[in-house]
Amino acid sequence: MEFLQVDSAHFNQAKKLIKKADLPISDLIPSDKLLLFMAKQNETLLGVCGLEQYKTEAILRSFVVSEYSRNKGIGKAIYQFTISKAAELGIKSLVLLTTTADTWFKKHHWNVIDRNTVSQSLAESAEFNSICPQCHLHAT
Repeated sequence: MEFLQVDSAHFNQAKKLIKKADLPISDLIPSDKLLLFMAKQNETLLGVCGLEQYKTEAILRSFVVSEYSRNKGIGKAIYQFTISKAAELGIKSLVLLTTTADTWFKKHHWNVIDRNTVSQSLAESAEFNSICPQCHLHAT
């Protein structure tokens, strides 16, 4: 298994996997602030996890593992890879929005926080404003 940044050749495949998991894709457009990482084996996409970067802050997003790859440690591995990439990029603060994975993230040391405590940059993101305005907010 290898971990790579999603390139243009794999972007649509990653987006389909994210959509299949009923996660938001309306704002998934290749840009400097959106980094998607993938776990793949040979040519099979196993999972995706992303960072939407705002200077030294980022939203952890689009975290999904394909159905046939679940419960094999792939999610934890791609999550750890993404967290290490965030550190390499100088990201000091990570947040995420979820309605379905509270338990998993709490188990991995994320805490529920008040939406009013995030920076203006994060609060103005599409993820906060229109895509997931009622989601639970977590921070590391």
